[in-house]
Amino acid sequence: MTEVIELEKAKLDMAVRRGYRNWKSQFQEDFGPDTRLSDISTKTLSLLAYGKDKSTFYLFDLVMNLRSLGSGFE
Repeated sequence: MTEVIELEKAKLDMAVRRGYRNWKSQFQEDFGPDTRLSDISTKTLSLLAYGKDKSTFYLFDLVMNLRSLGSGFE
């Protein structure tokens, strides 16, 4: 049996998994390709906005992983 794989969707899913992998463990929330700013908890947004507990690195990590540039922690 043949299975059709949507390449664009597969690439997006991989980017999302890479991009949010550290966020899920740090912030204990679910993030995905459809995550909007309004979906993120006030607690997580506050941590990111105040720049505490390496939150700046989590932002770098997300952007760099989504752009396939490696981890923001390296």
